[in-house]
Amino acid sequence: MKNKKGIAFSIFALCALVATAFIFLYLPAQAAQPGDAADPLVTRRFVEDRISQLSDEIAVLRAAIGLGATVQQPATSTTGLGANISTGDVDAIIAEVLYHFESIYGERLNRALQNVPGPGYEPREAEVVPFIVVNPQAGQIITFEQGAEFILRGGRGTAVTGVDGILDVTAGVDVTNGTEISHNHLMMIPRTDGRGVHFHSEAWIMIRGGYTFLN
Repeated sequence: MKNKKGIAFSIFALCALVATAFIFLYLPAQAAQPGDAADPLVTRRFVEDRISQLSDEIAVLRAAIGLGATVQQPATSTTGLGANISTGDVDAIIAEVLYHFESIYGERLNRALQNVPGPGYEPREAEVVPFIVVNPQAGQIITFEQGAEFILRGGRGTAVTGVDGILDVTAGVDVTNGTEISHNHLMMIPRTDGRGVHFHSEAWIMIRGGYTFLN
């Protein structure tokens, strides 16, 4: 009985080790901050070495319970943890341990697997949308689409909004209808509902995102 418990404990401990290593490598920590202890940066070599180490540990455990690479297996194992334990008992122990292991770690492993790139995956850099420079004239109005950003570099313009304003990201405030737009402040449009800028002189404005001249 002691031997059976020892085998079960060893298998479960190894499974837990594999699961923990896998989850921490591939499942992003929800509260991690870039660069802190909960968000380690690892290299490909580190991951490969860790997988190799775990593979070696699995091989050692299989050999200890009589599941090594030898083709002819005796009816009972007489070495290591598997002494005087039949192969049928070993199979039953493994099945029971894996059942409990799945109930504890199954959900977390499935979540981790969703973050593992599939075969043929090639990482791509995120597309960066550049600002473009627009030169509106006095009297013209530009409206923007949701998520658009702009910076007024020169000239005068006032906000065109409804009840809500345009977000001045630099100052951290809402710019309401009729308020003059500050130079060199990053502005953002919350939604596509006609918000924009009415220009009172020739102006130079940097825009990233969708926009439309009304006149």
